[in-house]
Amino acid sequence: MKRSEDFLSAQGEGAEKLYQALYPQVKKIAHLQIARLKPGQTITPTVLSHECFIKLSKFKDTEFNSDQHFFSTVAKCMRNYLIDVIRKKNRQKSAVEFDAITLSSLPDQNNVGHKLLEVNQMIEQLADIDKDLAELTELRFFGGFSLDEIAGFQGISKRQIVRHWNMAKAFFITLLADKSK
Repeated sequence: MKRSEDFLSAQGEGAEKLYQALYPQVKKIAHLQIARLKPGQTITPTVLSHECFIKLSKFKDTEFNSDQHFFSTVAKCMRNYLIDVIRKKNRQKSAVEFDAITLSSLPDQNNVGHKLLEVNQMIEQLADIDKDLAELTELRFFGGFSLDEIAGFQGISKRQIVRHWNMAKAFFITLLADKSK
């Protein structure tokens, strides 16, 4: 897996070197996030990647234990930046519309649409219950990683990841059902 090799080669050289070594993968994550925005938005994958780097560089003493830890942190930075942008634009009364993120856009999922802010809120609620499921969901939605990749990050079987993903989906579906009542 290329990600693990890049991580291992840059590990121990500081967050800046690690970020530089893994920049192509970070930019790929940013492309996935930007694809969810409606056309005509001013945020580019480069801007999102660089904003993420700025946030990461504030924590100079942070050491990443694994590639999963690094990419989880990157996904969280991007998620927080996009949520901040949405909130700012909403406050300015020029509400930015985002394309629905659907569970159906992921393999073998039900067709349930969500807005980015709703997904963020549900991940926060899930984190109160189970931090591991919230991290898995964040890696899927905001990192764009497959279940195989996440299983590799976490060093557990794909079968176990699938079970965890099914639990996370059940939580989301339950939350959506409660909202529609």
